Amino acid sequence: MNEMTIDLALGLAAGLVLGGIHLRWLWQSTRRLARGARRPLALLWGAALRLGLVAAGLLLVVRWADQPAIALPAALAGFMLVRLLVFWRVRRTERRTDANHA
Repeated sequence: MNEMTIDLALGLAAGLVLGGIHLRWLWQSTRRLARGARRPLALLWGAALRLGLVAAGLLLVVRWADQPAIALPAALAGFMLVRLLVFWRVRRTERRTDANHA
């Protein structure tokens, strides 16, 4: 394997992991809000920590990659891919639920 392939794989894998962690943490915050937890400061801290985690992960990708100009876009693509897949699944589930109740 050449360096470009390794950097693409590293970036994509890191983006998928970061996206998964970010959305899981976001889902937990949303569930707490739905249960009536109203602590705006905690929500702001959670958002800041999620952003910091993603930024730190992307920085690690840039530092570890031999070709950061390849690894970083791959990481961002992986992050976006997780978001797209999760939102697609949520919408599909909502449509099924709506069709069952109609």
